[in-house]
Amino acid sequence: MLARTKLDLPLEQIVSAQASLRDAVLRLVKWAETRNRLPELVRGAREENPRHPDLLAFAGAFFQEVDLETDPASRTSARDADAGRAMVAPPLRMRTQLDPPANDEDFERLCRDLWAAVWQDPTAQRHGRSGQTQHGVDVYGNHGHDGRYSAVQCKLRDRHRGSRLTQRELEAEATAAREFTPRLRELIVCHTGPNDARLESMARDLTNDHAQEDPHRFSVHVWGWENLTDQLWRFPEVLYTHYPHLAPGANST
Repeated sequence: MLARTKLDLPLEQIVSAQASLRDAVLRLVKWAETRNRLPELVRGAREENPRHPDLLAFAGAFFQEVDLETDPASRTSARDADAGRAMVAPPLRMRTQLDPPANDEDFERLCRDLWAAVWQDPTAQRHGRSGQTQHGVDVYGNHGHDGRYSAVQCKLRDRHRGSRLTQRELEAEATAAREFTPRLRELIVCHTGPNDARLESMARDLTNDHAQEDPHRFSVHVWGWENLTDQLWRFPEVLYTHYPHLAPGANST
């Protein structure tokens, strides 16, 4: 439908009917790119899905990049644009690995802002204060808007010294979170160490164990810094708050 209505061409003339969805998308993009019709395709996809957050972010970054490449004067106007305009994520080719926060406080603030955006819950908040019993929860919010909370536990690790989250720590946090009230929907353990397949496997095992013990017990997930970085790039308003030097025009003079 998108190809016919936005490119005036039946999809069957571009992509084989037997192609998988992934192959069809890739071939359609390649077809549009080689014919200089990629802007039409991106614009059409945005019009067909006006509320898709990932698509809106990509389309905004795509057209911003096109403008800067085709019209050098737009670089100045982009910097001088109204500060209240919607922010877009940087183009993929400009994305780099981010440095983790320097301390526990900053990491918890970053996680609060990030997961409030992911959950679409502006009331998400940090839990208690340092020294108080927190039952394995540093940040919580109402993800499903049904009264059940999602929670985040933040673990800052020194990557340069090889400090990593351990399986014992993950299990201990999952156990502690059982005491949080009201009952949780999910527990997300975020750490600044590298992604770890063993921890991810253990999180799945804990989730299965919980489901067998009680169908309503929370699931367990673990996010390393690489995964957190990927998520940050999806929410430019959070990214630029905590990494203001990456914001458009931040380095302009």
